[in-house]
Amino acid sequence: MNILDFNNSIVILQDSMKDRFLKMMNDEGKLLNIKVITLSEFKKKYFFDYDNKAVHHVVKKYGVIPNVAKIYLENLYYVVPFVNKKVDFLIDILNDLKFNNLLTFNPLFKEFFNGKKVILYNLCFVDKFYNKAFDELRDKCEVISYDEEVNISGKKNVYRAKNSEEEVLFVAEKISKLLLDGVSINNIKIYNIPSSYIFVVNKIFKLFNICIDLPYSSSLSGSLIVNKFKELYSNDMEVVLNEVQKYVKNDLDKKLYDKLVNIVNKYAWCDSYEEVKDLLFLDIDNIHEIGIKYVDSVKVVNELYSSDEEYIFVMNFNEGVIPVNYKDEDYLNDGIKRELGISDSEDLNRKVNLETLNKIFGCKNIVITCSHYDNDLELYLSSLFSEEYFDLVDAEVSYEYSNAYNKLKLVCEKDEFYKFGSVSEELRLLNSTYDEEYLTYDNKFKGVDKEVLNKKLNDKLSLSYSSMNTYYLCAFRYYLDNVLRVNKFDDSFDIVIGNIFHKILSECFEDDEYDVISNYEKCISESDYEFNNCEKYFLEKLKSEIVLIIDTIKNQLSYTQLNKSMYEKEINVVINENLHIRFKGFVDKILYNDDNEEVVVAVIDYKTGDPELKLDNAVYGLNLQLPVYLYLIKNSDLFPKVRVGGFYLQNILNMTQDMNERLKSLRLQGYTNSDLNILSMVDSGYEDSQVIRSMKTTSEGLSKNSKVISDEEIIELSNIVHGKIVEASENIVNGKFDINPKKIGKDNLGCNYCKYKDICFMKNDDILELEKPDKLFGGEEDAKMD
Repeated sequence: MNILDFNNSIVILQDSMKDRFLKMMNDEGKLLNIKVITLSEFKKKYFFDYDNKAVHHVVKKYGVIPNVAKIYLENLYYVVPFVNKKVDFLIDILNDLKFNNLLTFNPLFKEFFNGKKVILYNLCFVDKFYNKAFDELRDKCEVISYDEEVNISGKKNVYRAKNSEEEVLFVAEKISKLLLDGVSINNIKIYNIPSSYIFVVNKIFKLFNICIDLPYSSSLSGSLIVNKFKELYSNDMEVVLNEVQKYVKNDLDKKLYDKLVNIVNKYAWCDSYEEVKDLLFLDIDNIHEIGIKYVDSVKVVNELYSSDEEYIFVMNFNEGVIPVNYKDEDYLNDGIKRELGISDSEDLNRKVNLETLNKIFGCKNIVITCSHYDNDLELYLSSLFSEEYFDLVDAEVSYEYSNAYNKLKLVCEKDEFYKFGSVSEELRLLNSTYDEEYLTYDNKFKGVDKEVLNKKLNDKLSLSYSSMNTYYLCAFRYYLDNVLRVNKFDDSFDIVIGNIFHKILSECFEDDEYDVISNYEKCISESDYEFNNCEKYFLEKLKSEIVLIIDTIKNQLSYTQLNKSMYEKEINVVINENLHIRFKGFVDKILYNDDNEEVVVAVIDYKTGDPELKLDNAVYGLNLQLPVYLYLIKNSDLFPKVRVGGFYLQNILNMTQDMNERLKSLRLQGYTNSDLNILSMVDSGYEDSQVIRSMKTTSEGLSKNSKVISDEEIIELSNIVHGKIVEASENIVNGKFDINPKKIGKDNLGCNYCKYKDICFMKNDDILELEKPDKLFGGEEDAKMD
């Protein structure tokens, strides 16, 4: 074709051909007077257009979902009066939308064609619906149909592979040969890569070192910004957007937020954002992030066309894929379509077959491939296939273009041999060429790039008890949890209840008018967790439990002279200022008395589970939860001069039926200062304590089961904690993440409850067996919370 023949005209063409036509105009290098209009643009301007106002109106008036409303609106273009309920229904919608001024008409557009030359470019296969409009244009202007002539002669090969992987492999080898022959990669195109092929194409092309510009886009509907928007959604959109903006942390978040704002602005016409919620959410769910685009690469195209110097590969030439098969399943069935004078499925299939055949034979350099099987399911050739036009040829591969792929293929074939004893031709060929190790695997951690690690850590490190405990349980487990963050956190009923109890216990003692039950119910109603019927039953039972806990704790407070308190207190200690390393912790409750120059402090941590209480493993950095609290108190600037009165765990959830046992379970469990003056400040009734478990006196003094600790031992314990913090932090910033689960006696602590056994492939020689440590301080040995 000569593009100059189109000068001083209006060209109407299919949407997919617009870019190619504009490129031809640009390549001419002259200023041409050509107006290009796509069929979609023509339909909207020649007939009418609609927006979300119309969609919302149909949704609201006819009680349908937005997608159904859009189907109704798209079918309005075709309707003319005749006796049929479906058509009459659509005409009612059309008239209703016209009456409410919800359709956009452009009367000047039809006048725009007067006296002009209009060229219908390759539109001989379009729906009959458009022919009516084109006939009307012929009364106003000169209308010329221009269809590129295609010589359908000779035959094209269709290369059939065994499955999709072999089909992609065949294509990759063909492209590799073209590149070796000097063909520019930018002159190679692939048409029709189904979504099911994306993974295989990406894998094989990387192994062949072929850069391909895959049509990748990822939905952003699951991002934090979108989830927060949906969670906070209300009629006060200004407040919602201001709250969501707080979660914008980087450029991607900013772009996504701007898209949200643009979508919201599209609905500024509505009286209530609640009414358009479904429609607005539908727009949001269609937000996609476009992947990286490569300049020099194999291009994936959606138009079956190539110039004489280009090579195009047509994949998946199977039934129902190429060409697309139209079925009689639209809202307007074939019978109604024939009555309306538009194309039915039979007419569309005939046209699309002819159009696809023309496009295939219009490509000088074309390679057509298909698959014979999808797993065990046999696939049929395209309905377009005929021996008059095509020859069916086996897609043979040579294994000459990628050592990387060949080695991977060899290992896969060896798998088949060792599992099933099958010996393939590929196994014989590749096994004689490559000497690859098989059934060998080294699970050792090979190290991490310091620069990459620093970027992951944002050039800083914040340790807590739980993360440090994980590191000492197993360094590789810490790496997966806290550096790679592969652990997906899911709420459980126990976690939700624990959070609710912690919240109430952090608030109730600071407000005499605090309503426990109403706040408990409020916490439940505001939770995102979906409770099942069994859990709802326990929620009711726990109402009385939380009241009992609070009453018991209030009674315990009557025994202490530490009359001031802090709740849910975050404490930070700088470990290394130059390396930006700090240690932090959240303390549930701090009781203190600062009447004297020296502040006496007791630290209490609430527990809803059943943790172990022992200090012996502190030398290995394990079970340091209580020691960490005293370390934070002694080394922070929270108090100018502090003396530790005690550090405790308090089990706040024990559902035993025995009331006495439940009250006993609420007693504090931990270590108390052995100085009797300090002890009496913490618990005035320590002789037979109702507050601290196992605390009592005998004729010889404190009971041997009383867990007490001296000031010197507190300092020693604090120093142990500091040493383990420094050791762990230095190891982490230096990338020491070996697989080294700790085992003491028969207990493999490092692997207990670990989710990563299918990642680390831990071996016996990875386990670090530790000697059972000597007893550090007095009290019950290996005590557990009852």
